[in-house]
Amino acid sequence: VATFGMHYNAPRTWTATEIWLLEETAERTWAAVERAKAEQALRKSEEKYRTLFTSIDQGFALCELVRNKEGKGIDFCVLEVNTTYEKQAGVSMEMVLGKTMLQVFPAFDKWWIETYAAVVDNQRPAVFERYFENNQRWFGIKAYPGNKDRFAVLFSDITERKRREANLVFLADINLNFAPLLTAQEVMNHVAEKLANFLHLSRCHFSIIDEEQDRLEVIYEYRSDGKLASVMGVHPISDNLTEEGRRNYSAGKLAVINDTSDSPLLKAPADVLKELGLGSVVAIPHLEAGRWKFMLTVARAEMSDWRSDEVELLQNLTSRIYIRLERARAEEALRKTEER
Repeated sequence: VATFGMHYNAPRTWTATEIWLLEETAERTWAAVERAKAEQALRKSEEKYRTLFTSIDQGFALCELVRNKEGKGIDFCVLEVNTTYEKQAGVSMEMVLGKTMLQVFPAFDKWWIETYAAVVDNQRPAVFERYFENNQRWFGIKAYPGNKDRFAVLFSDITERKRREANLVFLADINLNFAPLLTAQEVMNHVAEKLANFLHLSRCHFSIIDEEQDRLEVIYEYRSDGKLASVMGVHPISDNLTEEGRRNYSAGKLAVINDTSDSPLLKAPADVLKELGLGSVVAIPHLEAGRWKFMLTVARAEMSDWRSDEVELLQNLTSRIYIRLERARAEEALRKTEER
């Protein structure tokens, strides 16, 4: 409710025209005030939407299906995205806005187009997980139908979860297959080959350590290429590690060396390490009663950024391997005693 009035400083009789003008002015003023209030409310609503749109930790894309003459969905155009889309999808807004997926990625997997076309055609949302080849990431995706041929996509990068799940499956498989293995050699063969295939390794070594004797004995090695030189046998620790490296492993600290040509822990020249297929290394010591007793060493031929989940997997494996090897050795010794 509002009032609008005019005043005069002396008595007078208002004419019909003046009254009509007053009423018209009041109505127009009220309409303008209401419109301004509505526009202000709309701006606030848009600001709230924009804040939510830009701050959510999920990628968002508003898209429109592109159809051929027969009405089949053959592509889709990206109309709007948020900043998280750029971060998680690994592409800029400028790269995708107003363009179709096949324009941006000519080899784009048609499965995506077919899936989103089904969402639009059936007017039913879809929830799924999918690996995206273009940036080698896993995504959890929710797609919702909109007006006409439009649809919205919300997605989250679930790559780390998928990697952890794969690591747990790998560990479960290793543990399951430990049971029937009888000898230490069988255990080492089984673990090293599986680990090398899973992590794409050039080398995998199991070593027994005797610090008092300055002795590191490689008791098993896996080499992806038979042309790589063998390092089986006994090596002086002091010939291979710097004092810093030795202290590091003696304290039970693992080493993640993404580039062996520039490591303060290693003594060997860079060219020698490269020839051995040791471009990047993860080495994990196992301590028993505070003493360095065992080392799991894995390597890739080239420089490599070892992921945190890969390092965590190797940490979980190291003590299990050592304990299983010790048990296998004890069982072998017992069998030999019984045979005698």
